[in-house]
Parts: sequence; C-alpha cells; structure tokens
Amino acid sequence: MNDGRAAADEPGAEPAVDGADGNDGSAAEARAHRERLEATFAEGGARYASLRPAYPREAVAWGVGTTPCDVVDVGAGTGKLTEVMLGLGHHVVAVDPSEDMLGPLRVAHGQVEARVGTGEATGLPDACADVVTYAAAWHWVDPEAASREAARLLRPGGRLMLVWNVMDLRVPWVAGLNQTMHSMEGGYEPRSESAALVSRAAFGEGEHHDHPWGFETTARGLAGQVTTRSYYLALDADRRAELARRVAEYVEAHCGGLDERPVTVPHVCDVYRFPRL
Repeated sequence: MNDGRAAADEPGAEPAVDGADGNDGSAAEARAHRERLEATFAEGGARYASLRPAYPREAVAWGVGTTPCDVVDVGAGTGKLTEVMLGLGHHVVAVDPSEDMLGPLRVAHGQVEARVGTGEATGLPDACADVVTYAAAWHWVDPEAASREAARLLRPGGRLMLVWNVMDLRVPWVAGLNQTMHSMEGGYEPRSESAALVSRAAFGEGEHHDHPWGFETTARGLAGQVTTRSYYLALDADRRAELARRVAEYVEAHCGGLDERPVTVPHVCDVYRFPRL
C-alpha cells in the first residue's frame, strides 16, 4: 500500500530490505540490519515517552474492543498503547525487550505487570489473553515465530491487533517535514505492510481500519521527535547533530518559531485485527 502516507510511526518509511529475492545472504543481512536498528531503542525511554504520539482511543477500541478483557501488549515500550487500553477498562500485561523503555510505563502505571520479553518468547502462560497487541512493533519480530507465540497466548475466540501511527504525507508541509527527516542516509524503515506477514496457519483473514487524526504537540516537541527515530539513533554523533539541525530549521520555518507554540500534525492510525484460528 502506497497512498502518500509515511508508515510505521517512522515518517516517510523507506522500502524494507527483506531478502525477497530468495538470497539467504541478503535475508540474513537484512535481519542483522533490523536487529542493529532495533537495538537503538535499548535506551532513551523517557525521551520517547515525552515526544512520541499516543494512539487515538476510537482506533484502539475498534482493534481491541470496549468490553473489558485480558490483553498482552507486546513491544509495549513506554506504554503509549497500554495507557489507552487501560482507559478502555482492559487488564494489560506489558512485554518489551528493553528495561529502559519499560521504565516510564512502570512509573505511570504501577498496576500493570511489565516484564522483559520478546514477541517470539514472552514467557507468559498458555491461553492467558483475549487480545495480543503490537503498537508499531510487529515489524521488529520474526512474523512466523511471533504469530505462533501470539496464538499460544490467546484463548479461543481471541484476536491479534497490530497498529501503527502514520504521518499523512498528502498534506504538503508534512511531506516537506518527511523529506527533511530523511535527508541523510539512514537505514531500514519498517512498514505497516508487515501486517501481511501474520501467519495464516495461526490466524484467519485480517481486517483493516484507517482512522485519521491530529497529533497535538509543540514546535519544540515536533523538532525533537526525530531524535527518537531509529534511523537517527543509528547515525554517528556528527550526523545526528546535522540531521537535528535540518529538522529544527524546517519546523521553525513552518511554525514561525521553535518554542512551545502548539502545532497539529496530521496522522492516520492504521489498525489491523486477526482472529485466532
């Protein structure tokens, strides 16, 4: 799907390198590259929590439902999705490979069981959940292994929900911001198209829902968002500084300042839900 929107909560996501040509070496190289970028999220949880957008309640309600149930939020990070699901009345167990990313979640939501684990190996018992969720995280996992693990966690009638926040590049100034954010060589940028890799041996046909919304932030916060992106974190210090400068200049020119003045960034929330077989 290429409809003029940036994907996977990473503006202007570049085409994924997936080894689709059948070359084992290319596939292994792509996996190693993804793992290097994923490792950039091992720290910086507080900054991520303060600068990244949450998920719109209506979109999450479509994916998870409004009747309170047991949810395992995989790749929960700082709790952007967890918080919304708690507000809908769900009981949530949060799983993430990074202790640092889980730190802000534990501070904000002490009632939530937050544990270190991966999508392929959560360490949770069989049939413990009605819904398993991934917020901008499915593209980091081995989809076959993670599908099996999600199916193992789910009770009969359960579902897998995948969600990504997507910057809307159909808006000209957002397209310009995207171009600036990707004006230096970065790395693999995941896409919400990875939802197509959910195992059909474990899950039935998926449903997809688009939810347009606006992320309310400040000019300063918008400029700072680039410093939480995997492609930025993978750069050396000098290139990080240069990219941050370029983005700050663009945001300042668009907003008329680089301060606490409010700015609304058009987004679309892409939600997918898959029934467990």
